[in-house]
Amino acid sequence: MKLTDTILKRTKPQVRYRDFADEGTGITARIKSNGDVLFIWRGLREGVRTKVQIGTFPEMSVIEARSIAQAMKSDAKKAEFKPVPRASIVPELLRRTTVNDAFDRYMKVHAVNLASADNIRGIMEKRILPTYGKRDLKSITSRELNAHFEAMLDDYPGAGINKVLIFTKGFLNWCVAKDEIDFSPAAKIKPLRPTKARDRALEGRELGYLQLAIEEMGAYRDPLMLALHTVLRKDNLISLQWGQVVETGEGMEIRLADSKAGIPVIRWLTTSAQRCIPPRPENALDTDPVFAVRTCGSNTQNKLRKLTGKHAKTDKRAIDPFVIHDFRASAKTYLEYEQGHNRIKYSDNACEVFLQHKLRGVSNVHDNKYRYYQDCKELAIHWSAHLDDCLAVARAKSERDRPSVGKVEAS
Repeated sequence: MKLTDTILKRTKPQVRYRDFADEGTGITARIKSNGDVLFIWRGLREGVRTKVQIGTFPEMSVIEARSIAQAMKSDAKKAEFKPVPRASIVPELLRRTTVNDAFDRYMKVHAVNLASADNIRGIMEKRILPTYGKRDLKSITSRELNAHFEAMLDDYPGAGINKVLIFTKGFLNWCVAKDEIDFSPAAKIKPLRPTKARDRALEGRELGYLQLAIEEMGAYRDPLMLALHTVLRKDNLISLQWGQVVETGEGMEIRLADSKAGIPVIRWLTTSAQRCIPPRPENALDTDPVFAVRTCGSNTQNKLRKLTGKHAKTDKRAIDPFVIHDFRASAKTYLEYEQGHNRIKYSDNACEVFLQHKLRGVSNVHDNKYRYYQDCKELAIHWSAHLDDCLAVARAKSERDRPSVGKVEAS
């Protein structure tokens, strides 16, 4: 068909790129999935069939692209045939990029700035790169990638496989944005397991068992206990830097310039939460990490669940499965319960700020990071006191049930 500017303006991008050939000119308009439109000329140059990008739309109109293509076609006819090796003419077309090469660039340029960078690398190196790492990035097809994920279902009885898919899509989408590939072979793969809304809230006794378990978590003890008392996201605390821990007239605060919701966070620390912050080394820089651990993945959560179950079993009770993110749901459920019984009063917005949620109708430009500061302080005190009470009850019960040492049975 004959291309026009109107056709290109009205054509919407799809999941993969679409090519529209202009009749009789050798021009192809390629509409990429991100909406970019490229003019590509195909023809013979010195006896070698080649492909050249000559411009982009709308910076270049269809008429201008035709003029350039006509000139290139005319020059090609006048050119003397020279049997030159193809690699010396269009080396960029023959360059082979492996999945490993592209993933290394992705981690260095983009993912290194993400809080989940270590988790992304670990999962991709375990689940994707062993199979596809040495392959040409452009050779990966949707069909084989979909079959690969279906084969992994047996390894993930829960929704964990969806995280592998999310990380894979993130990497491939970045490759599309960087023109490494024209479309993502994972674009049409849907989540392989249903994801249920988190509604798990740990209650009194469970919170006691949980804290006893956290005390046995070694290097993870302080960041996990801090996550429980502050209800900050674990990724923010695992990557916490000394410059984000500030002493003020109000006490100690954690100040995050950014969060998952895209807003700054200031969290005042209760006495129990402050105990989770180790002493700052004299030579520590503001950019140095507060905690020695760098990741907190499924192995850590599995160990925490197992230890919590061990303490519950001693009390002849069972613990339903939970994840670290459920600390936040537990706090919200308890505070709502307390407000319902008139033991504490707070606004819905204060609770949203306490959970680091972005308030509706408030833009980042006008967001006041000190808004509801005193309300959040009261919520932190109330929640932290409840945790201390739960731990005291669990510890007392554990001490009573512990067999005495040195007792000799009467013969």
